[in-house]
Amino acid sequence: MELNHPQFELNHTDAAGLFGPLVDEELSVGDSERLRAHLDGCGPCQQQWTRYSRTVLRVRSVERERAPASLASQLARRMRRGSFRARSLRSHWNHQVPAEGIILLVLAAGAAAVLFHLYR
Repeated sequence: MELNHPQFELNHTDAAGLFGPLVDEELSVGDSERLRAHLDGCGPCQQQWTRYSRTVLRVRSVERERAPASLASQLARRMRRGSFRARSLRSHWNHQVPAEGIILLVLAAGAAAVLFHLYR
């Protein structure tokens, strides 16, 4: 989403919507300049950007754990037997959760783990 018009000023919602692409270095030069200009003149958005970018950096710095090898072999056995797939499908039909909700829960759990680790 490039906001090319030279007179375009970002509002708070548009600015916050560009935080993800900015931290991932995916913004066009024009959008990056407009966002930085907005942040320079908007204290609340600057504070929100600071919190957002710190949280992303903390989550990215968390050491990743590998699942035990026994878990992979257990899942493979269940899939070969067919019991895993049938049970998983039944569970999905009974409890449909939007992907966005799952993503938010995973991110929240990761952020909570980081904050717990930092402040204990």
